[in-house]
Amino acid sequence: MFGLTSSAGIFGSLADMLVAIYGKAGFEQILKWVDDFFVVRLPHQSWTEADFIDLTGCCGVPWSLEKLRPLAPIQRYIGFDWNLTNKSVSFPDEKRQKLLALIAEWRVEGSKFTAKEAASLHGKLRASAPTGLASGRQPQHRRT
Repeated sequence: MFGLTSSAGIFGSLADMLVAIYGKAGFEQILKWVDDFFVVRLPHQSWTEADFIDLTGCCGVPWSLEKLRPLAPIQRYIGFDWNLTNKSVSFPDEKRQKLLALIAEWRVEGSKFTAKEAASLHGKLRASAPTGLASGRQPQHRRT
């Protein structure tokens, strides 16, 4: 299925189905962007990461244990660190440092760059904005 033009749409339908299944099972806060899921366990909930995986694992959903991040107050989702305690969003330090270094190169007086390099910088800056701001689209979410 991967590599086909239509595969993103097919996976989107499956991901929507997973969000619906989890919502019906009581997982109240789920954000989804393509194949990234951001699940928040609220203070009054007691489920575990294992409970989350087991719910659809029995149906053959291949959750990647390498990509699974333990429940914690700060989570990385769509390239940003989301601090649930402080209710804030920030760049990961390594991403911020790379971007600042790249911008510093462009600020050196007399520097010259090609159109391809300018397009690359534009793409990196655009990609560094939260998804909804950069593309006009918002990640899908479910709140019950």
